Amino acid sequence: MQPKKVYRLNDDEVKKPFKLIGISASCKYFKLCHHLNNAFSVDFKALPDPKFKTTKEKHTVLEAKNELGETEYHFFVNKEGAKAMVPECAEFDFLLKAYGKKTAAALKKIIGIIREQPGVILVSELPATKIKSIGKLDIQE
Repeated sequence: MQPKKVYRLNDDEVKKPFKLIGISASCKYFKLCHHLNNAFSVDFKALPDPKFKTTKEKHTVLEAKNELGETEYHFFVNKEGAKAMVPECAEFDFLLKAYGKKTAAALKKIIGIIREQPGVILVSELPATKIKSIGKLDIQE
């Protein structure tokens, strides 16, 4: 009798597709999230003790879910103190991870809405595939 074959999925195969947006702003994260709550009709809530897959550092993370209870956005405070969570994105104060397959038009609309918020200085899509430490944004469920 032959042994059974076992197939396993890599973490990369089960990850949800996402787009990463960098935000520089002159306001605090809670004020920006308040404006984003109103603009996107979501409710960003702080994760009490987020556990990251690749780092043990503590960082502020907020999460917004859709009507079905699925995570739609993760909002990361990239700069806490002098150290950036993702060093390649050190010029951005905040990082927004938008889940789901976003078309170019949908992403442009999201960036436009963020750009209109008070205190926002710079908004840009970041190429997630070119950021070496992108794993620091992976949260354990």
